[in-house]
Amino acid sequence: VRQWQDLFYGKRYSATVLDDQVDFVKVSEGMGAKAYSVDTIEEFEKAFKEAIELNIPCVIDCHIDREDKVFPMVSPGAAISEAFDREDLNNKK
Repeated sequence: VRQWQDLFYGKRYSATVLDDQVDFVKVSEGMGAKAYSVDTIEEFEKAFKEAIELNIPCVIDCHIDREDKVFPMVSPGAAISEAFDREDLNNKK
C-alpha cells in the first residue's frame, strides 16, 4: 500500500507509517504457526525452504527498507494480468 501511495498518490501516506513494530513472529507463534524473521535474501531462502518442507502454517516476516520497492506489482484498479516490474516503471518515465 505504501508503494501505491508513493507511486500513484503523490506520496500522501496514510496508515502505512509503521514506527511501532509488531512482532509478527510472536503473533504467529501465538496462533500456532511456525514463524521466521529474515533480513537478507539468504535468510529468506533458508526459511522458505524449511517452511515448504514442514507442510504446516508458516509466516516469514521479511524486513525491507520502507523506501524499497517490491515488484512485480499491479496498479490500483488494474487486473493481475497488467502487473509490471521495475523496468516497465522506468520505461514510463
